[in-house]
Amino acid sequence: MRGFSVRLIAVVRALLAAILLATTLNAVTGSPAHAVAKAKVSTVSPKTGSTKGGTTVTITGSGFTKVKKVTVGGVKATKVKVLSSKKLRFRTPAHAAGKVTITITTAKGKITKRSAFTYKTPAKTVIPPATPPATPPVAPPVNTLPASGPITATSGQKITGLHITSTSGPCVKVAPGATDVTITGNEIGPCGSGVDDVGVLVQARASRVTISNNAIHNVASGALMADAYNPLVFSYNTVWDVRGPFPRGQMVQFAGVSGDAGQSKIIGNVSDKQRSTIATTYEDHINLYKTSGSQAHPILIACNKLRGSATANDKTTGEDTSNGSGIMVGDNGGAWAEIRNNVVVYTPNTGIGIAGGDHLTVADNLIYNRGTAAGSMTQEAVTVFPFLGYQPTNVVVTGNRGTSRAWKHGSTGQVVDSYWADPSVTGVTLSGNNFNDGSLTADIWNTAPACP
Repeated sequence: MRGFSVRLIAVVRALLAAILLATTLNAVTGSPAHAVAKAKVSTVSPKTGSTKGGTTVTITGSGFTKVKKVTVGGVKATKVKVLSSKKLRFRTPAHAAGKVTITITTAKGKITKRSAFTYKTPAKTVIPPATPPATPPVAPPVNTLPASGPITATSGQKITGLHITSTSGPCVKVAPGATDVTITGNEIGPCGSGVDDVGVLVQARASRVTISNNAIHNVASGALMADAYNPLVFSYNTVWDVRGPFPRGQMVQFAGVSGDAGQSKIIGNVSDKQRSTIATTYEDHINLYKTSGSQAHPILIACNKLRGSATANDKTTGEDTSNGSGIMVGDNGGAWAEIRNNVVVYTPNTGIGIAGGDHLTVADNLIYNRGTAAGSMTQEAVTVFPFLGYQPTNVVVTGNRGTSRAWKHGSTGQVVDSYWADPSVTGVTLSGNNFNDGSLTADIWNTAPACP
């Protein structure tokens, strides 16, 4: 009996040893029946994103319970959503470029994966400036093209070969935010009869709009770019019968234009009041109002020909306003514009006016202003003055030729010939100008200024 008991005890001990060994092996090998799931990150998708943040990332793994927060490179992620204990989603925060660690903090601790996500600096989008043709074609003759009513242009649209008219409102509108619009080779006008019935209205946030080689007439203004973005091009158009009245009355006005995606250009146009066939009220032929280019892309106003009335109260062509100028920039502020190689004849206020603004260049222009139309500044060639408190700064006036009637400034008693700067203005550099060029006559209108 005792021998049996000894043998039974030995069998039990062997059985217990076997059970202990099996349990140990299961713990080591991770048998599904007994393994404890370890919290971890298995996959990250996508693995890259912008340094600006905002990339939606999905992570799979285990242990995603009672998640308190997720950090990416030590910065707290947003829009964290736990989809299950094995899957969650979040949006990356902004971070410097490079590989970073993702950390998930739960009630039981932290789950970390090093070099799990890579921030990359996004490539800079470069928008090429709209460029006019190297050899400008001639604007079409009037009354030769198929008739069209008013048009609203959208992104990517080209409008060409039409005679566009409107009984009310602008003839052509470029829709807000539209890009890559071309309006070329059209006759535009008559356009309505109201003060806002312009030839072409380029609306807010529109960009890369080219208006070229059109005949534009019987309009409140030829074109108005209102709160649009550079680059914009108004080139080689012929404009007459500009009705106005103020605040319209321009061949072209940039109002509130800004941005640095490319260079805006007003080049090669002809605005001729003496061609008028109806009563007209011209303001500035070209006006930049609260408009800025940039150091890299200054707005270029070049090789335009601008002509007003030769005499006061001209019954044939109508009278200019007393404030009408050939070119006015810095109006109510603005910056970075270049006025080069323009021809200006008979404008009652001033040939070229700097009414404020910063970093403005007036170079190599021809101005003849010896008519009899009485303007508030009496037709001097170039004027620099602070309008409504906007003090001109960093202005360069160089290489210009001009002539006008001498006059006596009413408030200062200063005798002015062809150039006048308000006594308060100090930020002007003058060089190489001839503002008493007796060789100039109104025949400079027949010259062909060099275009860039």
